[in-house]
Amino acid sequence: MPINDIYTTSCGHTFHSQCLHRAFAHSGKCPTCREDLFGTAHRVFLDEGTSTSISSENAELKETIRRLEKELEETTYRHKRKLQAAVKENDELREMASEDAVRHGRELANLEAQMEQLKYENDGLYNLVCSSLII
Repeated sequence: MPINDIYTTSCGHTFHSQCLHRAFAHSGKCPTCREDLFGTAHRVFLDEGTSTSISSENAELKETIRRLEKELEETTYRHKRKLQAAVKENDELREMASEDAVRHGRELANLEAQMEQLKYENDGLYNLVCSSLII
């Protein structure tokens, strides 16, 4: 689409000629403000400096988009790596916690068994002491 094929409506909005013709054929209303398209549309002439300026701005914006997309890609990659490392560390910590829980369970069972053994021995000694005091 040539940049110089631009028209303005009676309501003051600006459109490319094909868009304006389509809007007029479809509804007869301005696509922006919905006013009736009556009267004559006026062609807008841009000087060559404006066209060059727009092309220059367009090139700058494309370069900015390219740079930002690259930045986004790099940032996404870094965050994915950090996430993978965090998931790995989390898995390792879960495994360690599970191993600790098993170990502590065994230690608790051993201590409870020792406690029962000591209670048994204590009861035996108590009975021995009591029987020796009676005699």
